[in-house]
Amino acid sequence: VARDDVLLLTDLIEEPRADKAPPPMPLPRIDPVRAIDMPQPALARWMPLLLQTLTAHKQRGFTEVHVTGATQALRQALVRLEGDGRLPLRVVLFFDAALPEARDLLAGKAPITTRFVRVAGISARLDGSLAGRSAALTSPWADGQPSAPLRRDDAQLATWLRALDSHGLQLSLEATGDAARHEEHQNQQQDAVDCP
Repeated sequence: VARDDVLLLTDLIEEPRADKAPPPMPLPRIDPVRAIDMPQPALARWMPLLLQTLTAHKQRGFTEVHVTGATQALRQALVRLEGDGRLPLRVVLFFDAALPEARDLLAGKAPITTRFVRVAGISARLDGSLAGRSAALTSPWADGQPSAPLRRDDAQLATWLRALDSHGLQLSLEATGDAARHEEHQNQQQDAVDCP
């Protein structure tokens, strides 16, 4: 998603080439509670794709990208790329709220910011994905299956928001389904009242 000269990157997935694409397969039903714990590709495997993406967006005039669901390992890899002179633009990270890195941020222990790599806060998912059928929707799926519930705790979000705001950090909410996006919008409006 592009916003002015900033790009928001989430869940980079390497698309198969059209001439090598496998035949379509039915999507499996994924338990929404377990979807968040699905394995991610090894950092070394997708770092070339990330670097290629960052370089392409630098060439298009972007000056900064935001990455949600980040880990300390990604931050360290980006700092190494910066040290090698290979990081083409600024990267702003939001650590995944489910990881220990997020607890450190909430306690006011932010990693050192470099010229090109900055941790801005934590990201929390309000729902899952459309492909995994774990997105929170206002209506059932077309086949009649019920929508997945929102994954949120208003008291937890408020606690995180206050703690992060007191340290000059931000809370990034990720929403896929229309019910989750509505909730995200409601939270943004409340944030403006709670932390003007």
